[in-house]
Parts: sequence; structure tokens; C-alpha cells
Amino acid sequence: MAGAVPQNAAIQRVAPNAMRGQVTAIYLFMFTFFGAMGSFLVGLVQDNLVGDPTQLWKALVMTASVLLPIATLCMVRAIRPYREEVERIAAQTI
Repeated sequence: MAGAVPQNAAIQRVAPNAMRGQVTAIYLFMFTFFGAMGSFLVGLVQDNLVGDPTQLWKALVMTASVLLPIATLCMVRAIRPYREEVERIAAQTI
């Protein structure tokens, strides 16, 4: 939750003025949807792979070990285009 505000600010920084409302709506939808899907996915892994309700930690470890590398890869791939866009916008305003 702590990252929600800076992430939204980063998206707003590169969004064109005319599209900021739409960009915010899409961001908030994705944030809410995937936030809700997280607990659902952990429950699915718990029920279908682990099976034992006392071993919830195994479902959390399995889910995190798959999703965290994917999230890291997405962030690494996105940081360069984001930096280039921020630099382009900064060069235009000077």
C-alpha cells in the first residue's frame, strides 16, 4: 500500500494532460483488481497444491517465488523507457 501513491505519481508524470483521468482510472482498477486477486491466488495454491490448512506458509512461499521474479523482471524492463520519457518531458519544459 505504501507504494501506491508514488506509483500513481510516476504514471501521472508521463501521462498526457488530456489522459490523466483515464490513466488514473485504469491504474486504480488494476491496483484494486490485482490486489484482490492476490489473496484469491494464495487460496487457490493452498487448496490445490498444498492441501493442509496448517501449512499456509508453503502456499505463500510458492506464490511469492513465482510472482516476485516476474514482478522484478517487469520493473527492470520498464525503468529504462520510463526514465527516457521523464528525460524527454524535462527537456521539453526547459
